[in-house]
Amino acid sequence: MDPVRPAVVGTAAFVLALVVLLVLRDRLGPDDTWWVWTAGLGAAGGIVGCLVAVRVRRLRTGAPAPPPQAGGTSPSSTTSGAGGTSTAASAGSGASTETTSTSSTGSTGSTGSTGSTSSTG
Repeated sequence: MDPVRPAVVGTAAFVLALVVLLVLRDRLGPDDTWWVWTAGLGAAGGIVGCLVAVRVRRLRTGAPAPPPQAGGTSPSSTTSGAGGTSTAASAGSGASTETTSTSSTGSTGSTGSTGSTSSTG
């Protein structure tokens, strides 16, 4: 069974309920505002659920992941901007992440370099 369809239908129902409740909120009593919060949080949770369902479907069907953004490669990527160059590399399992950033400023002529390494167990 495709997990995306029920996630989209449920999210659409919460969004519709939120719109109706916002339009009719003048008719709600002071103790009934929790309905608006319920619909809003249901819609937000449904959006997250849709994203997860799309990922699950992609993993089940063996479809390839979307291509990386221009200028980046996976699992490590390098981006360059006006402030300098930043390089990020990560292990496939996500257990270790290393980030190095170099920045230079034109006004002082100095170059700064920072590096950090974090490991999670």
